Amino acid sequence: MLKNSKDPVASECEKMDVETAKAVADIGKVIVDGYKVKAQVLNMMRNAENPNALRQTISSSGIITDEKFLIE
Repeated sequence: MLKNSKDPVASECEKMDVETAKAVADIGKVIVDGYKVKAQVLNMMRNAENPNALRQTISSSGIITDEKFLIE
């Protein structure tokens, strides 16, 4: 739905320049990569020999701060 900023038919809400579009895409990639790390951590917790020790390490590191992910 976004259009080139030079498109005369586009409304002001639809226009986006190339640099802004690249910045939005880059931010999206960072967000997705962050959630991939969280998924890997949760997988490690599932497979850990000592899940309580791993849970404590993860909690203190700040990787996952939402307590519902750290409860068995």
